[in-house]
Amino acid sequence: DILIKQLMKIGNKLTLLLAKSCLSEHSLQRLLSINQPVLLTAINRKLSEDIDIFQHQGKAVYSWQLVLNALGYIHRNDPQEIPEPDVKVISYITAELESCILDVVSIITLFRQNIVTDNSLLNKWLKPLWQIELIPQLCKKHLSVQEYENLVNRFGCENQSLREPVLQKITEVDLLLIELLQALATEPQQNLPPLNQHQRSLIATAIQKGEVNAQNIIQLFQHSALYNRDGTTWLASLWQLAPVSLVCKKHLSAKEYQDLSQRFILNNADKKLITEDRQALSALDNLNITGNHCNQPRIINRSHVDRVLFTEQIFPCQVSNAGILVLWPILPALFNRLGLLEAQKFIHRQAQFNAVCLLDYFIWGNEEVQTERKILNNVLCGLMAGEIIELAPLESEKKLIIEQWLDAIINQLPTWKKLGRNDVRQLFLQRPGELLIDNQEIKITVQHQPFDLLLTDWPWPLNIAKFPWLNRPLQIDWQNI
Repeated sequence: DILIKQLMKIGNKLTLLLAKSCLSEHSLQRLLSINQPVLLTAINRKLSEDIDIFQHQGKAVYSWQLVLNALGYIHRNDPQEIPEPDVKVISYITAELESCILDVVSIITLFRQNIVTDNSLLNKWLKPLWQIELIPQLCKKHLSVQEYENLVNRFGCENQSLREPVLQKITEVDLLLIELLQALATEPQQNLPPLNQHQRSLIATAIQKGEVNAQNIIQLFQHSALYNRDGTTWLASLWQLAPVSLVCKKHLSAKEYQDLSQRFILNNADKKLITEDRQALSALDNLNITGNHCNQPRIINRSHVDRVLFTEQIFPCQVSNAGILVLWPILPALFNRLGLLEAQKFIHRQAQFNAVCLLDYFIWGNEEVQTERKILNNVLCGLMAGEIIELAPLESEKKLIIEQWLDAIINQLPTWKKLGRNDVRQLFLQRPGELLIDNQEIKITVQHQPFDLLLTDWPWPLNIAKFPWLNRPLQIDWQNI
């Protein structure tokens, strides 16, 4: 127990040495020969930086787990220190990977990190692992189509049957949309089959590659027959794809885009459809766009159901998650861990959208879509307060990272150690407050509650928050602190 406690306290330099030892055949064999499952599990957890790797005390740790987590640790902390591949180590883990139950999270996380950075040293380790038939299959199952294709292009694919169906289906997306429109023209009341995650990924990838006619997307959203209970649910799932909503944003007026945004965000937030009279629904047949089958400009008219979106001019406003500011210094590290930052800046605009959704899960522990929950998150991530965020389901490994990250924070803060994950969320993170934005400042006022006694000796200031991607600090008024 003493050794394990000391192990968990060692710094980055010693942990890097430990990780390198796991990538050497001689050192790895010495480590495994200790035959202390609890110690090996602790090493594994240290290298994975508290990611839950599905290990239990007393359960044997495979060498492939140590190797993958060692590679991941070095890649995250000092990627240029990744050593040349050890052929014997690769042969050991190849044999194990082909014969044991796999830890999907470790594998997918490492390959996804490689997609983002394309580290040549890491590539040398991953390429022989990619030749194991099960690895491409797992990546195809758990990664998006675009991510999987990136890996195929990088490492090749021995089994062409894995690649061809993906490419073939992508090229068929536009044909599928045309067939749907034709079917709706002949049988407008039919229910469309639900879209699964893989189909959604195919559609998004095809749009990004320019293989989909934008008019086909627009015509689906203007088709009045789809604005019934089942049809609107189908369109809502399509709208959550960022490329789809971006197509609509490009080809529709700002008013029309906002109208659709409110409809589908509210649809998901309430877990029910907004019921309106048939006359209002049929007005969606009058989108202001000239398509293949419509020559006159047409206008949406749904003013009676318009809802106010917050902009910088409509303040102050009430928020329900002001307490997230209690952890403001750790947010850049969390976003960096999730692959959203480079040089302390968001890598692209979609990364900001992703950060908003991940931050929402960090605070609430669920994926319920509530617009007001996103207002403060938008500001913290450098977006406009009323920005419409196109949501997609969070990947299981990202949820896992968030939960483990929160657990690690709780364990490191003395006054929180006796609290559980949900206690922290309910008592602190989900704290009501007020957001004020004007030309001079951004100010968040946090409502005081009795539990704030636990913040008396807090390790960082709670009157100001600074983020490297924002051009001005946030003023915090945590009442009575």
